[in-house]
Amino acid sequence: MLAGLVGGGVPLATASTGAGFPAQIAKARSAWNKTSSEITGLIRNLSSRVNELNRIDRDIKARENGIRYIEADRESDLEEMLRGRFCNKCGDIASKIERTGKSFEQHLAEVRGEPIPATKEQLDGLRQKYEAKLAPLRKQLSDVRDEKRKRLSELERLRHELLVKTPVYHNQMLDERDLLAAQWAAEKQSLQNKLQELGAEVETARNSPAGPARDTRFNALRAQLDASSARAAAAEARAQQAATAFNQTVRGNMDALQSLAETIEKGQPLVDGWVIGQRLSAKSIIFLVSPLHYSRGPGFGSAVENALGPSPAKPKSTPPATQKSVKDLLNGK
Repeated sequence: MLAGLVGGGVPLATASTGAGFPAQIAKARSAWNKTSSEITGLIRNLSSRVNELNRIDRDIKARENGIRYIEADRESDLEEMLRGRFCNKCGDIASKIERTGKSFEQHLAEVRGEPIPATKEQLDGLRQKYEAKLAPLRKQLSDVRDEKRKRLSELERLRHELLVKTPVYHNQMLDERDLLAAQWAAEKQSLQNKLQELGAEVETARNSPAGPARDTRFNALRAQLDASSARAAAAEARAQQAATAFNQTVRGNMDALQSLAETIEKGQPLVDGWVIGQRLSAKSIIFLVSPLHYSRGPGFGSAVENALGPSPAKPKSTPPATQKSVKDLLNGK
């Protein structure tokens, strides 16, 4: 929000004159639209990074499992060699021989071998053989983990940038709302001042002597009040329309960002799409129009009549006297 402003978003000089509101409102709208676009880009970027990290995690898991399987085979082979499940003629362990379809005993008979425990040199040789197989796999796993750390660092940077932009986005929306409210407050004050001026004139007219001049003044005041009533009603309707449009646009934009954030895959503790969406949309930003204080009906001019009383009636003309005859006069008629 901007400091030193009326309603949190309008310079004092501007609020007092009502000048420059459309340009300031357009500038505020442009600002949060730009930030909204930047947030959209950040969310999409985060989503792409999360997808990539989830793929890397699956790769790491597969590599770790592969290494564990080989290590398990090594331990099983060493155990067989120590237990004498090992042919001293060909150097193969029993499980390997049996995988060819022959029993260990049949193989020993064929090659005339003996199932004796392997020597230390033979065991060391087996370990070296497995280590030669495992070393490059471990190196590859380490490289993939290093790549994940780099990607996580980039993910954290993007997440931090989004956290910084979210309150900026909301405050820019609040700036527009406060500008709309200040614009309406200035217009409302002007309209109400006019109505108060007319009210004072009504009181003056009420206390004036009855007569044609008073009637003329009464009719003029009624016309002015009716015109002011119409202007006030139209102004308030425009303000309500502006409020509805603003509220719907703001809510629609926040909901769209929330929906986009919720498409982010799960899997990375640093980034939760649902939480991001809630942060973006949970802010309540609403423009409410404070009503004008004036009579709205078509009989607004009756306020004048209430103050002045009914419009003075025109005096009735006296019909001319009827000509009487002398006989009527003598007879008392």
